[in-house]
Amino acid sequence: MLKVKLLQIGLLFVLFVGFTHSVQAQNSRDYVGNRSLSVMSQVEQDINRAFMNKDFERISKSFDESVEINFPNKQGTFSKSQARFVLKEFFSDYPAIGFEHSFAGVTSSKSSRYTIGDYKTTKATYQVKVSYKNKDGFWLIDNINISQK
Repeated sequence: MLKVKLLQIGLLFVLFVGFTHSVQAQNSRDYVGNRSLSVMSQVEQDINRAFMNKDFERISKSFDESVEINFPNKQGTFSKSQARFVLKEFFSDYPAIGFEHSFAGVTSSKSSRYTIGDYKTTKATYQVKVSYKNKDGFWLIDNINISQK
């Protein structure tokens, strides 16, 4: 009977240690992969708010010198000023009624970041993926992909 109790206690200990290690591994993966709003960079949070408010001026301030764009109404690589106009046109053609952040991540090399959210209009919902790269210590937008869900 004592051996059974010791085995049960040992098994519980092993399960507890295994679970604790699993939670720690998940937490470290959360930093590199899934990230909540509370750990997103200020730029990423500002850009998400700007999508909700259709604030193309705020978003374009974070553009790199060239931006790859894949929108329902326009695709290509554009200069910073051209990309600003393309984004303004998108907001005009697809007015938002809501934007909901769903995911943020960092590549394994930590050289780029990305956020994903749902841009909602009266007619459809679009997935928005914004990619950032680090340039001279600043996170700049180098790619925006918007596709209908």
